[in-house]
Amino acid sequence: MRSLSYFSLGINSITGLMPNFSFDSTPSLRHIYINNNSLSGPIPSGIGSLLMLQVLYLRRNQLSGPIPPTIFNMSRIVDLRLGNNNLTGHIPSNRSFSLPMLQIFDLYRNNFGGQIPLGLASCQHLRILTIPGNLFVDVVPTWLATLPELTAISMGGNDLVGLIPPVLGNLTMLSVLDIANSNLSGDIPVELGELRQLNYLHLSHNQLTDNRLQGDLSFLSSLCNCRQLQYLTISNNLFTGSIPNYFGNLSTNLVVFEALNNNLVGGLPETLSNLSSLRKINFANNHLTKEIPETLSKLENLQALDLSGNRMVGPIPVQIGMLRSIVELQLWDNMLSGSIPDAMGDLTINLIQLDLSHNSLTGTLPSDLSHMQTMDWIDLSGNLLSGSLPSSFGQVAMLLTYLNLSHNSFKGLVPNSFGRLTNLETLDLSSNNLSGTIPDYLANFTYLSSLNLSFNGLEGQIPNGGVFSNLTLQSLMGNVGLCGAPRLGLSPCPHKSHLTYSRHILKFILPVAIIGVGAFATTMYLMVSKKNKKQYYGTASTSMTDLISHRLVSYHEIARATENFNEDNLLGTGSFGKVSRAN
Repeated sequence: MRSLSYFSLGINSITGLMPNFSFDSTPSLRHIYINNNSLSGPIPSGIGSLLMLQVLYLRRNQLSGPIPPTIFNMSRIVDLRLGNNNLTGHIPSNRSFSLPMLQIFDLYRNNFGGQIPLGLASCQHLRILTIPGNLFVDVVPTWLATLPELTAISMGGNDLVGLIPPVLGNLTMLSVLDIANSNLSGDIPVELGELRQLNYLHLSHNQLTDNRLQGDLSFLSSLCNCRQLQYLTISNNLFTGSIPNYFGNLSTNLVVFEALNNNLVGGLPETLSNLSSLRKINFANNHLTKEIPETLSKLENLQALDLSGNRMVGPIPVQIGMLRSIVELQLWDNMLSGSIPDAMGDLTINLIQLDLSHNSLTGTLPSDLSHMQTMDWIDLSGNLLSGSLPSSFGQVAMLLTYLNLSHNSFKGLVPNSFGRLTNLETLDLSSNNLSGTIPDYLANFTYLSSLNLSFNGLEGQIPNGGVFSNLTLQSLMGNVGLCGAPRLGLSPCPHKSHLTYSRHILKFILPVAIIGVGAFATTMYLMVSKKNKKQYYGTASTSMTDLISHRLVSYHEIARATENFNEDNLLGTGSFGKVSRAN
């Protein structure tokens, strides 16, 4: 195939080894695309002989072994992408590394070691450098600042040490800087504020400090000049101090800001509402202590808010119901108080995860939760909530898989409407004041694998089948009225057939008894009337006063005296019912 110049089999399910291309068989080959397959084995050495090759795109396969050294001396190569494989070894030094036309260099997520290849310093046309997720041991090279066309540097997830070079501020075209998940230390250089095209900055999971700026977030002021900034993450560091008010002066294009796992104090600044494009805010696991600002409700595009693991106080703002785009709301492990606003029900249109657990919230749950059509996770455990469980939980066919209402003061029955939550995988209602029986429908929940009903006031028969087949006593303990399930050591329940028979007998006996008592009273009344009439006409008889002075007889005494209206004591049947003899 000597005239073949373009070879593409990308995004298939091809397995086996790569073809051993060579200059002798395909001398005109310029582009090779075999990405997103399942090729294994080494990269054939013959590829290094393809003098006309410009693009070698082998990402997302299962290739292994070292890269043939000859590939690093291909004078026409422009795009070299070998990421997401199992390649190993070291990249040659500058003496055997000459790719003068190289623009894209991608070794993402392999197992390369050694130093970052110095030969890249001579690649003056390099635009994208992507080498994260390898085993490179090095400092962040200062020679990167000599590559004027660089727009993206991604080298996190390696064993990088030392400082962030201030000279990176010279890369005026840089839009992406990702050096997270490394061992970098020292200050964040203020020179990064000169990167006017920067829209993604990822520095998390390092050991960065800011001693020169007294450990606070003052460096953010220099980033206010980066008007294209879209992603800013400073998580898992040692930043201290409060969040400055000029935080709201950052780029209005900012989409994501993450600062979890630091030592920040104070509260969220009111100016946060200026960042109208924000979709994700994460300040989890800091030391924030103030109230959630009401102005947060102005962030109409906000999809994820995580303030968990702080010490924030006060109520949940009623205005939070205006965050109609919110998908994930994490406020757990704070000191929030007051009731859950009814407006929270307005969030459920898009909300998937809601976690308000381990606070001091009081009152009842909003009565209308029927909009939870997309909800997957609800955790309200560890609060002071009370009242009944709202039946609206089950008014729609929710996708809910996790529901935790434990360690509150809910009372009453488990609503029948919960029977519609058929997608539940985890249900925890423990440590409340619930009463009544365990609903039988829980045994029919196909996906339910974790159920905890302990420490309530539940009673009656434990259902059979489903999740109850493997349920342990720990999930039911603290409910003294439960019975059945001999394998758990609980007392057997009263025999159902005996109770059913007794109820059946009473169903027929009681009407008959009432009719009998009525007939007896009527007969006595007629007799008294007759005697009164005789007395009126001069016939001696017992007075009515004597008659009514006799003690009244209860139904239970009559039933006992007639041996529950035994047929052997039947005297006769009249138009008013049966008449029995009492013993």
